[in-house]
Amino acid sequence: MSDKSFKHVSCHNCEARKDSLFGSFCDNHVDDLNEQKSCAYYKKNQGLFLDGSFPRGVFCVNKGKVKIFTRGV
Repeated sequence: MSDKSFKHVSCHNCEARKDSLFGSFCDNHVDDLNEQKSCAYYKKNQGLFLDGSFPRGVFCVNKGKVKIFTRGV
């Protein structure tokens, strides 16, 4: 099994979902979420988005950590 296999986890089987705002979703809503999601693998220190940019959606972190910071001007 590849280290990147976690990105293919179904929302129904995602252990991180139970502790998130999606944890109380009923099965129908989880089905909708699972159908509409897109998955990506990010390397360490790779940016997810830039400060001030328009949001493209919600990030659900299945595994790992995310550091939030603002760069100086």
